[in-house]
Amino acid sequence: MTDFDKGPGDRSGGPPVFPGLPPIPPPGAPDGGFATPFTTAPPGTVAPRPARTGPDGDAGGDQGRVPGRTTIDDEVIEKIALLAALEVRGVAAVGVGTGPGGEPAAGTDRRPAVRVRLHDDRVSLDLALTVEYGSVIMAVAAEVRANVARVVGLMLDMRVDAVNLAVEDVQLPGRAGQAPGRA
Repeated sequence: MTDFDKGPGDRSGGPPVFPGLPPIPPPGAPDGGFATPFTTAPPGTVAPRPARTGPDGDAGGDQGRVPGRTTIDDEVIEKIALLAALEVRGVAAVGVGTGPGGEPAAGTDRRPAVRVRLHDDRVSLDLALTVEYGSVIMAVAAEVRANVARVVGLMLDMRVDAVNLAVEDVQLPGRAGQAPGRA
């Protein structure tokens, strides 16, 4: 036992004393030696009531719920999928002839890098990828598929039915933003 564990002025090894809290009863006491100062009140006082919670465990019950509708634009879903794909090592860009953030490179024709299809509370995604030269394309594709599905599913609280990938270009690492075929 360290001096910190001993009560003030008590260096004999008795139970620790914590200022502001009732003393801890010794082992073998009627409460089994386990004091619960935070859940019981001293005699003559009223214990505080626990906070009210709603059915979902949120504090305040129904006070925090306001009726309304939330819509998420397709562009937001596209950007979430794009950023999730770019997190994966081996992805040079999302789209063909695009920079790392999906913006078009100078002088290139650009098809949509990400396409979203919504079905009620489910979403399907199509992504066009540019992969770094030297990467194992199927491994990169599997990791992109898993990461995009995970991130989109978590952020939107939607089921991801499919993540379809088209690897449409390959680039040397560090050359993102250049037009295809220019090394």
